[in-house]
Amino acid sequence: MAGRRPGSCVRMFFTIEINHGGFFVGGGNNRSYVDGHVIYSDNVNSLTWSELMLEKIVEEIGYEMAGRMKVHYCIRMLTIARNGLREIRDEMDIMFMITSVDIGQHFFSLYLDHDQTLSLKDWDDVVHYPVAALPTVISPSKPSNNTQPELQASKHSDPVASTPVQIVYPNIEEENEECVADRTRHGKRKRNNNEEVTEEAKVVSENDDDEADSDFDCVDSDYDVSDDDDRHVDDESDEEKGKSMSVKGKSAALQGQCCNDKGKQKMEMKDGVSEEEDLWAPDSDDEQLNVRFKIFREDDLTDPKFSVGLSFGSVELLRKAIRAYSCIHRKSIKLPINDKKRVRAKCGPKCSWYLWASYDTRTKTFVIKRHTAEHTCSGGQWKIPAFTAKFIAEKYLDSLRADQDMNMRNFSRVVQKGWKMTPSRSKLQRARREAMKVIHGDEAEQHMLLWDYGTEIKRSNPGSTFYAALDENSRFKQCYMCLEACKRGFLEGCRPVIFIDGCHIKTRYRGQLLTAVGMDPNNCIFPIAMVAVEVEDTASWKWFLETLKSDLGITNTAPWTITSDKQKGLINAVRDVFPESEHRFCVRHMWQNFQQLFKEDVLKNQLWKIDRSNTVALFDKYMEQMRVLNADAHAWLENLDPKTWVRAFQSDLPKCDILLNNNCEVFNKYILEARELPVLSMFGRVKSQLMTRHYTKQKDEEKWPGPICPKIHKKLLKNIELSSNVYADGAGGGLFQVGELVSSQPVDYVVDLKQRTCSCMRWQKTGIPCAHVISCLRNDDIDPITVVDNCYSIEMHKKAYANIVYPCKDKTKWQRMNGPPILPPVFTKHVGRPTKCRRKAPGEVDVRGGGKRMSRHGVIVHCGYCGLPSHNKAGCEWLKAGLAPPNAPQANVPPPEPEVTEEPVVTQEQINTASRQTVESLLLNNLIQQRPLPRNMEARPIPDSSFLTAAQELLNTTSQPSTSTIRQGELAQRLLQMQQEKNKANEDRKIAILEAKYEAEVKKAEEQAKKRLEQQKLKAEQAQARARDAAEKKEKRRYEAELNRKAKEETRKFIAEVKKSCAEKKRKKIAEKKLQEKKLAALRKEEQRQAQRDAQIEAQKATHTPDPDVPDAHAALVQNAKKDNMFDEFRAPKKNN
Repeated sequence: MAGRRPGSCVRMFFTIEINHGGFFVGGGNNRSYVDGHVIYSDNVNSLTWSELMLEKIVEEIGYEMAGRMKVHYCIRMLTIARNGLREIRDEMDIMFMITSVDIGQHFFSLYLDHDQTLSLKDWDDVVHYPVAALPTVISPSKPSNNTQPELQASKHSDPVASTPVQIVYPNIEEENEECVADRTRHGKRKRNNNEEVTEEAKVVSENDDDEADSDFDCVDSDYDVSDDDDRHVDDESDEEKGKSMSVKGKSAALQGQCCNDKGKQKMEMKDGVSEEEDLWAPDSDDEQLNVRFKIFREDDLTDPKFSVGLSFGSVELLRKAIRAYSCIHRKSIKLPINDKKRVRAKCGPKCSWYLWASYDTRTKTFVIKRHTAEHTCSGGQWKIPAFTAKFIAEKYLDSLRADQDMNMRNFSRVVQKGWKMTPSRSKLQRARREAMKVIHGDEAEQHMLLWDYGTEIKRSNPGSTFYAALDENSRFKQCYMCLEACKRGFLEGCRPVIFIDGCHIKTRYRGQLLTAVGMDPNNCIFPIAMVAVEVEDTASWKWFLETLKSDLGITNTAPWTITSDKQKGLINAVRDVFPESEHRFCVRHMWQNFQQLFKEDVLKNQLWKIDRSNTVALFDKYMEQMRVLNADAHAWLENLDPKTWVRAFQSDLPKCDILLNNNCEVFNKYILEARELPVLSMFGRVKSQLMTRHYTKQKDEEKWPGPICPKIHKKLLKNIELSSNVYADGAGGGLFQVGELVSSQPVDYVVDLKQRTCSCMRWQKTGIPCAHVISCLRNDDIDPITVVDNCYSIEMHKKAYANIVYPCKDKTKWQRMNGPPILPPVFTKHVGRPTKCRRKAPGEVDVRGGGKRMSRHGVIVHCGYCGLPSHNKAGCEWLKAGLAPPNAPQANVPPPEPEVTEEPVVTQEQINTASRQTVESLLLNNLIQQRPLPRNMEARPIPDSSFLTAAQELLNTTSQPSTSTIRQGELAQRLLQMQQEKNKANEDRKIAILEAKYEAEVKKAEEQAKKRLEQQKLKAEQAQARARDAAEKKEKRRYEAELNRKAKEETRKFIAEVKKSCAEKKRKKIAEKKLQEKKLAALRKEEQRQAQRDAQIEAQKATHTPDPDVPDAHAALVQNAKKDNMFDEFRAPKKNN
């Protein structure tokens, strides 16, 4: 194909900017291409780029290139003002463009020279306020016949004066207005001085668009408006007002004359703004009446006050004022009459407040005609219909713009404090939603502006990439953005490591945001590109990676490293797009999968030891330890490719030993607020954040001392401090043997300063000298900073952030591309409130006082009573039944104390020891083994008085006891015996109660167990019965279906036979009928023939005279008739025998 570079088989893409429809003006530094339009063509293939393709593109725009125009392109690092244009003449120019693409230029600007204006030399251009992109040129018109003779003579006499003068303005609309104002002021001066206004001057002052009839050139004013000019302008405004208030058109107004000064009064001006404006309305055709109306402005809506004669510019402004008055004074004002011409407002049925306003033909505004300002109703109400969500959104738009994260509680307090009303939460949510729609724009409408935004991105940041893809229904599918500053900064100042990840878009239509992030020389994030997609799958990831690869110009994927999570479809996409690149996985996400199977902390620590191994020997050592700890965990890790997660097997080229994908996590949090905005606002917010980030980094670079970045310097200082624990022995030629002073298992390391290697591999992996290397550098008096890899230098940091992210214009000034309409994605209603917080992993749960705490997700609960899993003490069935847990020590759970009836105490004696032993043995056999008894707290017998005892002994020794004394002793013994029997009965009753309760609990437990068994048995029987019934029903249905099938088959056969026999009979009848019809037809035909023959014979007999010499004609006819009869035998059908 023409235009293909010989020997090139690498496909590369570039973008061309085509400037058409304009012309070149000026020369040298003032050369510009003006009055043109710009279109872009993306994804131009370098293998197919040729002259034929260029002609095809020009023809698609609407021009014919062959022999009619020239095409120029701007070479790299130059502009059209710096002699950067080159004409495309032949294949050599095409080859030069393709060569520029190979060396990294992916953007070309083409200029179509329609009239070969680049070669003209007689331009005399005046560039006023020169800008990079010049707007439309105001060319002076040809002089008219009304010009002064002196000017015409001077123009004809001077050949240079005939050359048109180009006057270029940066904003043509504003300059046109200034020119018109200058014309008006010049016309006023001439009218005041000479009191004569020509018809041509009037036409110029009243019609600015008719440039062809102008008798003077439009010249920019070199002076400001003076006080005298202000007076003329004010006079003109008064005259215009007088003309606008005229009911019947005056002939003087048509002739451009001023209105009559009769009855006209001049307003007093204060600081350029009048307190009241006079509107004049004529009472008749001959005289005018001075009517003064006060005008209501937008600023008065903060505290509207009504009065008769107050005028409003529109009925909408009047309605806003009534609504604001209703909300401020908390009055429920209704509008019984509310149309385009009349408005009637009434407070309530018992209130005298009243307002009537209607359209006034004199002022062309709404004027209050009747008004009663006093309220006779009660105080303010707490709920006003006019206090709507839209009204709240309008009043608090600036507050919500300043604090977009204001919660509903604070928003409610602010509204209540300002208006002394408490709206509902739903109304506040609607108000906040309306305000956000005003601040950020409608979410569905923003999709329609993506074409214009992409053009603005490419205009403001040349070289940037912005793609929008649609589905077959013209709905939004995916959108890609990569800024030129990010793209170039990553390639010039960052290491070849790309971190990719996806995050959720938290809007109404949801979606996923796929991001690509690099790492700058200070080990901070460096965003590269991002794409918004509907679903995160293999197709979306592959499209994103292919676009990113083409955007960065990556042809050889071997030196690149990709770090990611194990997202959906991501592994396959990386393998297809970056087949030779090293693909690393985030170890933290791998650990989350690991801990779901193996939860011990020892295994977790061992896993991190393995992945941080810098050498293969350490990897084998730690893997063997993992096998000893848990063979299943060792087998699980053995199935993983060590190149994806172990530091010892990863490449040394990228100088990056990071095992996590935290860069993407940091960037996702960095744009967290942007992900809650609509798609266009999201891209705009991210671009603004990147612009500010580049600016901040440029300012920080000026404060950094030293040749390396601060974070790298901090790591180096840490290694210098650790180098005090090692010693180095020199071997010569830059070789050292390094040993450790403090180590339980000393290891010797070999350092080669010339080869920049250390056997610990840290220097090779990171590019930062380790403690072993620093100890060797100390022996040779070498500064460690000098051996730090250049990728960490401040110079590289400056290269990364040297490019500026240029701001964009306001969307009202964007170029309209008029592309195909972009519909938003299909909205799917989800159940519940949309979630904005991601699910936290174990160890990420926040604590109120600060810090983190481990989540209890997955923890197996054990009962504190029985020790069994899956339930706690509150749900323990053993504890509820009052039974001891199986295979567990006795629990100290006291039984409920029995109710004992108090008996009156007759006397206090010691309880019999034998009865006590009996009770204890009984309790041990029945209850004590199962549960402990309460402590026996009975009072012991009161001892006798020692004094009485001594006296009794003395009495016994001196005299014998009397009969009464003996009787009293016997009574006491009897009472003591009775008391002992009562105590024994009480103890027996207590034991019986405990035994009864125990037996009741045991019986209850047995009944429950029996009941459960019965229920289970019943359920099993019911299930079996249901299964049998189902099987029987199924068999019955099958049998019935078989019978029905057979019956239907027999019926179908019978019907078929009947139909067949009926058809056969019918066919026979039809055949017989046809045969009969044929016979009848043959007979009728024969009769007709016979009748014809007889008629012929009779006719011949009647007219024939016999001649003996002539043969008899009648005989011939008879002979012919016989012949016919002979053949009729064959024609007639044969009769059945």
